[in-house]
Amino acid sequence: MQVFKKIWYLLFIVCKLNSMELAAATFKEEISAPKVRILLGLDATMRYKNVENLKTELQLLQQQWKDFATLYADKELDLVSQLTQLQQTTTTLNSIVLQKKIHLLQKLQQVFFQMKETREKSLELLQAHIEFWEKYFAQSLHQSNILEEKSLYTFFDFQNMTAKFFLQQDYVKKLIAEKEEISVLISKEEHMLSNKEKEMARLVQIIADKKKQTDINKDDIVLLDLEKELIAKDKEFICLQLNFYQKQLEFLSSKESVAQEKVSMLQEQLQAVRHRLYIDIADVSLYEQKNIEQQKNYELKKSELIKLRQEFASKKLQAQDELDRLRLRFKIKMQSLKQIEEAEYHAHSVSENFAIYSLAKSYATVITLDRMLCKIKVEILAQEAKSLQSKITSDTVKLLYGISQGHLKDSETFEKERAIYKQLKESLTNEIVSCKDEILFVQNNVKDLQRILAHVKLQQEKAKASTPSNAASAQKKWSEILILFDQLIKQLEEQHEIMLQNGELYEQIIATEQESLESVTTILHEFNLIGVWHRSMSAVTWEGLKNIVPNLGLFVKGLWLIVGTYFSSITFQKIAYTLSSFGFGGLISIFFLLFLLFFFYLLLQASLPTLYKNLLSAGHDSFDPLYKSRQILAVLVGFLIEVFKPLYFWSLCLAYEFLFFVPVALLILFYIYSIIFWIYASRRLLAHFILINRKFDYELLSKRLIGRFSFIFSFFSISTIVILVLRKMLMVVLLHQQTELPSILLRVYHIVIFISIIFSLDKEELLQLLPHKTMFGQKFAAVFARYYYLFLLGIFSLLILSDPYLGGYGSLMWHMFWNLFVTGCVLGGLFILHTLIKQYTTFFFFSENEHVAGVSERFDYAKTWYAIYVICLMLFFSLVAVVMCAHVWGYGFTYATCKKIVMYEFVKFETLNSLGKSIPESFRLLNLLYIVIMACVGVFIAYLFKKFVLQRVFDIQYVDPGIQNTVTIISRYVIIIAAVMIACIQSKLGFVVTYVSFVGLATFGWSFKDLFTDFVAYFFILVQRPLKLGDYVKIDENTVGVVRRISPRAVILRRKNSVNIVVPNSTVLKSCLYNWNYARNYIGFDDIVFSVPFGTDIHLVREICFKVLEEDHDVLKVPQPFVRLQDFGDKGYVFMIRGFLSSGNTLRQWDIASNIRFALVTKLAKFGIAIAGPSMKVLVKKEANEHHLEM
Repeated sequence: MQVFKKIWYLLFIVCKLNSMELAAATFKEEISAPKVRILLGLDATMRYKNVENLKTELQLLQQQWKDFATLYADKELDLVSQLTQLQQTTTTLNSIVLQKKIHLLQKLQQVFFQMKETREKSLELLQAHIEFWEKYFAQSLHQSNILEEKSLYTFFDFQNMTAKFFLQQDYVKKLIAEKEEISVLISKEEHMLSNKEKEMARLVQIIADKKKQTDINKDDIVLLDLEKELIAKDKEFICLQLNFYQKQLEFLSSKESVAQEKVSMLQEQLQAVRHRLYIDIADVSLYEQKNIEQQKNYELKKSELIKLRQEFASKKLQAQDELDRLRLRFKIKMQSLKQIEEAEYHAHSVSENFAIYSLAKSYATVITLDRMLCKIKVEILAQEAKSLQSKITSDTVKLLYGISQGHLKDSETFEKERAIYKQLKESLTNEIVSCKDEILFVQNNVKDLQRILAHVKLQQEKAKASTPSNAASAQKKWSEILILFDQLIKQLEEQHEIMLQNGELYEQIIATEQESLESVTTILHEFNLIGVWHRSMSAVTWEGLKNIVPNLGLFVKGLWLIVGTYFSSITFQKIAYTLSSFGFGGLISIFFLLFLLFFFYLLLQASLPTLYKNLLSAGHDSFDPLYKSRQILAVLVGFLIEVFKPLYFWSLCLAYEFLFFVPVALLILFYIYSIIFWIYASRRLLAHFILINRKFDYELLSKRLIGRFSFIFSFFSISTIVILVLRKMLMVVLLHQQTELPSILLRVYHIVIFISIIFSLDKEELLQLLPHKTMFGQKFAAVFARYYYLFLLGIFSLLILSDPYLGGYGSLMWHMFWNLFVTGCVLGGLFILHTLIKQYTTFFFFSENEHVAGVSERFDYAKTWYAIYVICLMLFFSLVAVVMCAHVWGYGFTYATCKKIVMYEFVKFETLNSLGKSIPESFRLLNLLYIVIMACVGVFIAYLFKKFVLQRVFDIQYVDPGIQNTVTIISRYVIIIAAVMIACIQSKLGFVVTYVSFVGLATFGWSFKDLFTDFVAYFFILVQRPLKLGDYVKIDENTVGVVRRISPRAVILRRKNSVNIVVPNSTVLKSCLYNWNYARNYIGFDDIVFSVPFGTDIHLVREICFKVLEEDHDVLKVPQPFVRLQDFGDKGYVFMIRGFLSSGNTLRQWDIASNIRFALVTKLAKFGIAIAGPSMKVLVKKEANEHHLEM
């Protein structure tokens, strides 16, 4: 420890001597390049270096230009001689080759000329770049601040500074756009260069292939060599162009960097002007008085101009009548001044000349009066622009006064004013564009007039030079023509003067509206600054955050440069010279100061231990109010005793910094030593506090909180020391740099404070503070305990966002919290009021009955009406809640707001009128409401139609209930759809009705395509008659029956069990159809199959079957029935009986077959023959024997 202290003492003495040396040497030695870099900052030094590089490059380019100029002159002479020689050649054998060669030489000559121009432009651009930086450095040295310092600034100062700020911002945007255009050109040139390289490679390959051939054509080789040279020069020219564009891009980047600096400077100055802006009520009254005077002046001048316009309008009508009379007299149509320009004077046709120029003079008079009316109109517009400017200025001053006095607090009024000024800005911008277009129109008209005037004067000279005939009438006409020429020229000159005046008036209007636009822009900028969404100007910017790493790099480089430059310049000769320059008196003063500080050090060193012992030996008295203070004082005194010597050394350095000039390098070393020392001191203070607290049995701080206190104290103390001292170092090193890093460090310190405050609170302590008596409090405490760290993160985020130096959204946070609180109160109050009203109005619908449990209805359908009432009440309170909450959040619902919402145009479209012209239309919310209302009206009309029309018809004449329901439903839908369509047509949505109808029909057709198929199939059934009424048909196993009805939709079948089956007509045609009545002769009943046991006389069985068939009168004899031995089955012999019936017995065939079965069983029984049944043998195998079981 003693060695460490001695080293620091030695370093302190050396630093003092070296600081004296640099203080003396600074004024005697010339500042070197590294010192310039330290004084001006790395950015300025790099710019100086960039200028030096540009000058070196300029010298190189100038030398290259001299070499190229000589080469260009020689090449130009060579090319000119070759072209002259080729053009003088008269040989026609190789005329195509000569033309190609001449063409290539001419292109080569053009490329050389373009290269010369590009080199000249590169030199000029480089010179302009150097001049730009030299001018910038000159202005930086002589004009550090363009803002005139004032204690208070007026409105015009604020307006002018705002205009300069936005003008500079527009200039930056323009430079960025130009850089983008240059980048596009560079990419195009690079693409062209790659194409030329490919073309060169292809040409080299062609030349190599040509030279390999035996029969080489020398002319082709010459042409290919010329083409190769041309491509090489094209590549060189493209490279020069790329170099020129790169230099242009660098020049624009330099301009942009300087412009960005000016924007930052103007923004700071604008902020200063804004903070010192002073507008009082006298200024508001003054501008209002000026506005009133301007409005009176405007009305007076406007009335005068209107009277003048009426006079000129009457004169124009008279001139127009005269023009129409001349048109009828001379039978000539003149509709534009262009006809005057096309008119030619003919010496031999005096009457025709007289007619033409009489009409031209009259037409020019009409045009002159018309242009005079236009001039009066423009003068009125100029007066309106001045009046508007005066009003805008007065309103702007008044609004700024209201903002400064805090009168503009209502967000609704704020947004309303903002919307008005935004609309005004858009209107002014459009008017300025319109005036510029008018100026272009006036300029074109002036050019046309000048051309027409020159033509008329030429024709006048021709008329004067012509000699008319000796006739008196001809002489008179000639004289009148000359007078007409004079009058026409006078009219045209007057028109020319009027047009020039119109152009000047439009320029005045543009200037006036530009000033008005500046005022509007100023107030809009102010609105953006005071709005709730505006971020504080003192908050950290995104650009500053992005530049943290580059700025830290600059800091490290500057730190290394400063310290290295300083210690590399130390010599013993300079130290000796510095000591000698101070003199004996200066050294005595320094040693006297050191002696006083040392004496103070000895005094404290002797007194502090005694004081510390007395404080520790004081008695324990918890009721003594100074007891805690003595404990804390004991901690501080013990800490001072422990760190007294290094603290004394640090105090000496600090005193020296305040009293003497200290070099930057030594100041940085002192800051580094301060960080190390105070971190060590904070750790010792914490350790001593814990020791004293433990000694006094944790009376200062409980044992449970020691760990948390140690963490928070260490975090806060170390962060504070590092951040604050490092910020001072950054401010020293980056003194001339435009950086936000020191401010960002200070903002980081705010975060450290927030973290320390948040983590100093314990979770259990906070939970104890929360209420636990109510259920809501218990639930909230449980949620808070579960999501404790999420709550901490939210609070931390809100603190950062609301801090004016971090998030910068303090006004927004306050606005959100206050509005949420008011919204909660409004919703809670409305909910309570809604509950009370609903509770106490139940009496009007229900009553309590003593004899019956519960409540009873006061009138019919009371429950239904009560439900409707509750729904309406809820909707009403919901609407009130929306309106009130919207008002709280700055979106108040007024009549204008509701009208704006209702008239909001959702969709814009065009419709055609009866003449075929397109008319712009729009679909608004009002139209939608109208359609909904008409739909409700349609529902009501449908109800009335059912009650008073359909119901009476159904009462008079019995109608099936199903038909009644169908007619009622169809009529209801028809009425509702008709009402909606009428509403759409009245809302200019007829095309929607058409489209919807088309889509509806298409959908209807697709949905009911089976219905149309059945309808078409109905006609096929009627024509082809595959079935008819009364036929017994079968389509599948389940679809069997007698045809009872054939309708356009389906065929109705009736089964034997009296069940009806509806079969679609299309199914009848598409499916296989079994029709027993299709042919009117006979049918066969279903085959009767039965079995008899084996061993039975089969011939007897056959005879019995025929006997039964013969005895049945329904069985036809022709065709004859037959009996077959069909199979040998498991049960015995299998017989099959088939008989035929007439078609009239189709529906009785099952009864007839049943009768035959009855008769067959009876006959067989008489002969002892039984119908065979199923038989089975089961063999059961046992161990002893086997038993056969026969079944």
